Amino acid sequence: MELQKNRYIYSNHTLDGEIMGYKVEPAIHSFDEMKRKWDRDNEDMPYERSPEISGWYDLDKWLLRVTDDGTVVGTIGWREEPEYILLGGLKGRDDLGHSGNMKALTAAREERLPKGKPQLAGFKAGRGSQEDWIKTQSRFYNINPTDTKGIPQDIIDKFKQRYGDDWGIKKAWDWDIFNKTIWPDDAIPQWWSIVKAPVSDKAWIRLKDAIVNDQYPKDRTRYVRFTNLGQDNKRMVIYYLRRGITNEEERRKLHTGILEEMERKSNTRYDIEDGGR
Repeated sequence: MELQKNRYIYSNHTLDGEIMGYKVEPAIHSFDEMKRKWDRDNEDMPYERSPEISGWYDLDKWLLRVTDDGTVVGTIGWREEPEYILLGGLKGRDDLGHSGNMKALTAAREERLPKGKPQLAGFKAGRGSQEDWIKTQSRFYNINPTDTKGIPQDIIDKFKQRYGDDWGIKKAWDWDIFNKTIWPDDAIPQWWSIVKAPVSDKAWIRLKDAIVNDQYPKDRTRYVRFTNLGQDNKRMVIYYLRRGITNEEERRKLHTGILEEMERKSNTRYDIEDGGR
């Protein structure tokens, strides 16, 4: 399926290139509703769950992440039981260039989950290293814990039988840790933290897409969303992004300039607001 791409326009400025926007739909879907929409838009990859987890790991609430034209590119689920909450079902089309599903959907689900019950999940990497996936999840879960928080033993046994040691019970949620976590499908790849790593054309375009879609930078206590930047700050960010397209050797310096323009203290409205606290 060929996806229609849209051009984002901000005030009187348009970034060169086609930019795809995303959102997590507010509606909560049943599994059948989710699967129908997913399969409609992803005929090459129908949504399937293993028959080995049928019944005991079924999820009945699902969120969808879609493009601006409504194409489904990611999903995640959960199910609430009297004594615990099951989490799982995360799937995205980063193989088609739709990055950021893991973080966006995990955040959206977290905002909707009821509090006060232990939450558990099993982990199998859809792509990439299982070890790296467990390392990411260990920031949020106690992996293969001895303290099972009162979850029925038969459920614990089923998780161990299915996932071995690769399951966990969620820790107390920490948005600061969440915002600092690098996910396998993040729009901002790990090379930003590697001083001498080259910045490829593809990586620069991914950075541009993440910024204008308000996906980067994540720390809202320090940075302002692109769409909320002051006119002059926004103009400079656009200038830096455009310059980086044709000036590979300047990209790290330009990235630093972009972050400086997006800092709250660099935007008059936010600087005044913060100064009055």
